[in-house]
Amino acid sequence: PMAPEAVARPAVVEDAPGPGLFGAGPAASALFGASPGPSGANLFGGKWAQALRDRRADIERALLEAPPCPACGASVVPRRGSGNPDARLAVMAADPGGRTLGVEGVTMLDKMFVHVLAMERTDAWLVEANTCAIETDAGCRAALLRQLEIVGPRLVLAMGTGAALLGLSADRGRWQRWTDADVLPTWHPNELLARPADKRGAMEHLTQVRGRL
Repeated sequence: PMAPEAVARPAVVEDAPGPGLFGAGPAASALFGASPGPSGANLFGGKWAQALRDRRADIERALLEAPPCPACGASVVPRRGSGNPDARLAVMAADPGGRTLGVEGVTMLDKMFVHVLAMERTDAWLVEANTCAIETDAGCRAALLRQLEIVGPRLVLAMGTGAALLGLSADRGRWQRWTDADVLPTWHPNELLARPADKRGAMEHLTQVRGRL
């Protein structure tokens, strides 16, 4: 596997909401647990917006305070997730070959979200695991798990070896439990690019996830 790249320790940066974040319909309502109407129009106002900022700050703090990773060294910071830190759905993506999501992988993931889950990728919380994370409980892996604990999703889509990061079986298509979340392992987009025949199975898994949102 490729060694993770060294990156500068990040400043607190807020993600811009995706185009579908406030779209009307069941996807938006299910994601935020909010009914459509005037109350939904003010989701980014007042206490809710402050709660999102606080949650992002908690995630940044968890990354910065993570103990040095034995495999990576003190110069590498665990990857920060992206998307909605108040999402009901989180994606833990860990490529078995240690590769990150490239342009093609991200494009495929976006299509999976839009066409199967009826939501934008940025409506969920997406975490990509450092290559070393599956090999040690310290540093990078601990920080990744802490991110999920802070977000507190109801559902986790574990792509590739993501289920192993949670201490679960990699048995694709079998629902499992991690803390308070239901977890479904499936293929990583990079795996689907290499083996298109597995796409049908992955789509069936996402259909199950949509049914629980």
